[in-house]
Formats: sequence, structure tokens, C-alpha cells
Amino acid sequence: MDTVALAATIGGSVVGLAGVAVTAWGAWQQRKSTREVAALQHEHERDLARGERLFEHRGAAYEAMLGFLQVWWERIADTEPILRLAGAPPPPDAPGPDEWRPMYVRLRTYGSAPVAALYEDFTNATRDFFFEVDHLRSVRDHPGEVPEPWHALQDARNKVRGIYDRLEWLVSDELASL
Repeated sequence: MDTVALAATIGGSVVGLAGVAVTAWGAWQQRKSTREVAALQHEHERDLARGERLFEHRGAAYEAMLGFLQVWWERIADTEPILRLAGAPPPPDAPGPDEWRPMYVRLRTYGSAPVAALYEDFTNATRDFFFEVDHLRSVRDHPGEVPEPWHALQDARNKVRGIYDRLEWLVSDELASL
């Protein structure tokens, strides 16, 4: 038997088997890569859907909150102004608990922690403003005893407005990033 022919036959068989093994390994790698890409694509689509649902819920919650706070801001802006024009309508009525509760639940369910914290700042500043209103009215009812606290009232009004403006900006920025 010819050793060269035998070596060529064995070598050719080994190369053929190696080719088959490499092809099988390549196909296995390709299937694995395809599964990974499909899993990543599925995860990405789930994240997009989750983000879209969050945007819808958060957008509705923020819209309700800003509508609620707008009424309070109008009430604050028109309560004890420095100058009132004759015939101007009175401040709007404060929203009742039936309006407040659903908005607050949506805000706490879908809103972010920074927005909820600013909302709390707004409610505290609003409470402080109306405390100043009561103080002003009590001083007005007893003139000459204590100087009128117009500056404190205006400072309280400006504080509420600043928080309201920051809240509007934060909501807009947050929704734009979703």
C-alpha cells in the first residue's frame, strides 16, 4: 500500500470531518445568536410597550393634577390681591374632596417621586398662604394693633407660584423623556 495515498485519504477524511464539525458549530452559533437577538428584540418591545402605558397613565395623572392645581393657583392669585377691580369675579371655589381624591390616587400611583414631592410642597405652601390670608384679615379687623402683613402674604403667594412653575416644568420634562 502506498503511504502517501493512505496519508492523503486519512488527511482528506479528517479535513472533511473538520469541515462538517465547523459547519455544525457555525450553524449552532448562528441559531444561538438568532435566539439572543430575538430575546433582546422581545425585551425591547416589552420595554417600549411598558413605557407607552406609563406615559398614558402618567400623562393623565399629571393632567388631572395640573388642572386641580390650576384652580388652586387661580384662587390664590385672586385672594386678597393688592388691587381688585370693581366688578371682578370672586376667586373660584376650592375643589372638593370628591375631585381631589381620584387625582391624588392617580398621582401617587403613576407619578414620579419628584413630582409627588413638589405636589406636597405646593399643598404646604398653599396652606401657609391661606394662613397668611387669615392673619391679614384678623389684623384688618383690628386696625392699629399690628402692622398689616401685606408683604408676608405676597411672599407666600410668590412661593406658591414658584412651586407651581417648577411643578409644571418637571411634569413637562418628565413626560417628554418617556
